[in-house]
Amino acid sequence: MFRLFSSPRVPGGLLPVAEMFKKHIESEGLTLVKQADAAAAMRKEQGKKEGPTASSEMVFVKSTIGLHDKYLLYVNDCFANSSLFHKAVKEAFEIFCNRSVAGSSCAELLASFCDNLLKKGGTDKLSDEVSV
Repeated sequence: MFRLFSSPRVPGGLLPVAEMFKKHIESEGLTLVKQADAAAAMRKEQGKKEGPTASSEMVFVKSTIGLHDKYLLYVNDCFANSSLFHKAVKEAFEIFCNRSVAGSSCAELLASFCDNLLKKGGTDKLSDEVSV
């Protein structure tokens, strides 16, 4: 499909494809945000620990990193590393990463995740390899 829409016979053909790709990533990201918010609300309802170090928020950060790796791999392999699709991924992540997640910003959750990762001495090993 990428080759078909990127051919000179279809001028501007990749723009709608990139927009749909962006909307798809955005919807998956917003689903992750809603799941983290629901888990935090349930935890609050049960009177359990709150704050950015709670496990559901850490699951959100891991899921967000996995989502980014997944779609970056698609851009590299399926969309010939096109800058248009890199931009679509970037914009989609900006949309849902700028939202509040369980009362914290994504930046706070990511910082807390990194802090926990460094404190634990790397028991949750993350590699530079992209995995799907």
